Amino acid sequence: RQIDVNARPDIALVSDAAPALRSLLRQLGDSKTGQKGGGETNAWVSRVRAEADQEGALWRDEMKAIADVLERDAIVAGDSAAVCYYGLRANLPLHAPGAFLYPTGYGTLGYGLPAASGAKIAAPHRQVVAVLGDGGAMFTLPELASAASERLAIPVIVVDNGGYGQIRRNMELRGYSPLGVDIPSPDFAAVGRALGCHGVAIESPKHLSEELAKALLADRPTVLHVIEGATE
Repeated sequence: RQIDVNARPDIALVSDAAPALRSLLRQLGDSKTGQKGGGETNAWVSRVRAEADQEGALWRDEMKAIADVLERDAIVAGDSAAVCYYGLRANLPLHAPGAFLYPTGYGTLGYGLPAASGAKIAAPHRQVVAVLGDGGAMFTLPELASAASERLAIPVIVVDNGGYGQIRRNMELRGYSPLGVDIPSPDFAAVGRALGCHGVAIESPKHLSEELAKALLADRPTVLHVIEGATE
């Protein structure tokens, strides 16, 4: 019933994927429109990539700093945060199947840190990185103590915009005065140290790359605290 709530499709289709695709393939048959369709698809993909790149521009330098350090089979666990659904998805290339752990939909803040811990326990030989917003980090912050007790070498990158930034933006776009979205952020690096981790305040994208490389080889998790917009 809600397929057209946020965007109105030209053709609305509600079905399980498998029978829908089988039906579409039968309808297409030996269609000769493949070449034209392929060109249209490529143009559409290029447009979507350009839009995604623009949406993720604020975090582009940080994403490059991360990408410069990661191996091709690295696993990244993202949280429900703008830095992930705009910045990470648009600008951080990941190459291995299942390498991006992400809570698509449902607003599941707090997912990233426990997901990263589980991934590192399951695949100790692979690099595992958690990328969180400050709001989402507050949901499962005690998991740092659990990861520290297991001596998991997980860099935990917390990108801090001083509250629930996406909700704040949505309120402003709709003409509402932001309410209940600006929260005082703790010193996440210090919190990490208090819970048995290493903790570093990041000063620049270059500094992020350097500390990320160290954190991947550390004897415990490392909290890397990035103030959004302050690492230009």
